[in-house]
Amino acid sequence: MANTNITGILEKMTGKDKDYRYMATSDLLSELNKESFKADQDLESKLTNIVLQQLEDASGDVSGLAVKCLAPLVKKVNEERVVEMTDKLCDKLLNGKDQHRDTASIALKAVIVEVTTASLSEKILVSLAPQLINGVTNGKSAEIKCECLDILSDVLHRFGNVITKDHAYMLTALLTQLSSTQASVRKKSVSCIASLAPCLSDDLLAKATLEVIKLLKIKRAKSDITRTNIQMIGALSRSVGYRFGPHLAEAVPLLINYCTSASENDEELREYSLQALESFMLRCPRDISPYCEGILNLALEYVSYDPNFT
Repeated sequence: MANTNITGILEKMTGKDKDYRYMATSDLLSELNKESFKADQDLESKLTNIVLQQLEDASGDVSGLAVKCLAPLVKKVNEERVVEMTDKLCDKLLNGKDQHRDTASIALKAVIVEVTTASLSEKILVSLAPQLINGVTNGKSAEIKCECLDILSDVLHRFGNVITKDHAYMLTALLTQLSSTQASVRKKSVSCIASLAPCLSDDLLAKATLEVIKLLKIKRAKSDITRTNIQMIGALSRSVGYRFGPHLAEAVPLLINYCTSASENDEELREYSLQALESFMLRCPRDISPYCEGILNLALEYVSYDPNFT
């Protein structure tokens, strides 16, 4: 289709009638999915701007179609334009209206999934990572923090080894969120750090582990914070495997102690401790051998425990 016809579609997408906007957006999606579709620099700019504008359309059907347009659009425009799109979407996520935040988050994830080249991933990360970390540490609400953590977790899982120079400050920012008063923020932070962990240097991995162990040694800490930190230890072990071995000497006795000293009603704390110990057994089979007897005795004790028996 000629560029003039695409321009006609773009004009209809801004019309007052939502049915026209829906049909025009549907037509654009069809065009973007054609292998023969090409856009010049001027059309690229118009396309990205209007699709991003449609994400905030009053009609949910139209904004939903606009999200679908993003995946093929990423493949048809140059890298600088994709970086510009991610920046604008991140700004909508951090500073936009509440009703548009979910759509901005879904759209940003849709763009990131389509990033396949090392050069583009690096450009996006250099721009996006600081904004997401800022959202995590200074977000106006728990919802914004959770969305940023979700997206950052996806980004780190796929491209965590691209920007190693930023690992230290990202890790520091994420570790502070393990003490958040919001349970949802703590849970997402655990997942995010676990996504980052495989890419960390041995020194940074040691820093993360020792920081969490230090928090676990504070016996007066709130029980929900303690549970989060135990989950974090287990998640680190599952993420880095045998690399966790050097830290077992401090982690194992702590977790066994938490298992045996937890109050009768705190089954969650025992469960998380046992899950972490299981992870050590599976992923650090050589380094865990000195502690196997203690873990076995603990397991046998709890195998005989029936919480439903009165």
